[in-house]
Amino acid sequence: MVDTTKSLGREEDVLPDLKEVLAHLVQKFDISRDKTHVSLETFYKPAKVHNSFNDSNFWSVNAVTDFINNTITDLKSGTHLDNALEKANNKMFTEGNGDRSGEVSALVLFSDGKNSPRHDEIKLKRALEGLKVTIIQFAWFLNQYKMI
Repeated sequence: MVDTTKSLGREEDVLPDLKEVLAHLVQKFDISRDKTHVSLETFYKPAKVHNSFNDSNFWSVNAVTDFINNTITDLKSGTHLDNALEKANNKMFTEGNGDRSGEVSALVLFSDGKNSPRHDEIKLKRALEGLKVTIIQFAWFLNQYKMI
């Protein structure tokens, strides 16, 4: 789940580093038909799940890296982590999106942690309480340090 908001910084400064960090992370996984599957969600005010875990077009490191590079192209306004976590619960980590029962599911979250003042605190708390997976990494973003 990737924060794609302007609070991260200027596009020309942030996007190349963001894509580099995500590519480095993806290379750490054994992505294949029988191993790790990846689904990408980006968020600003709305959140969007871009692909399903069971889509064979994304069962290789190169395919996922190319997809990230082609999907994350600009930054928008309004960080709504509440919407992003709700979308992860209700869309991304579901059987219909290819989440495999009996397999470990993990959410890697990249964000600067700055939520919009207009976010819904109650929805955020409900989403966190209902989260079906464990957030394994939360990045206080690139201005402070480069991860991995």
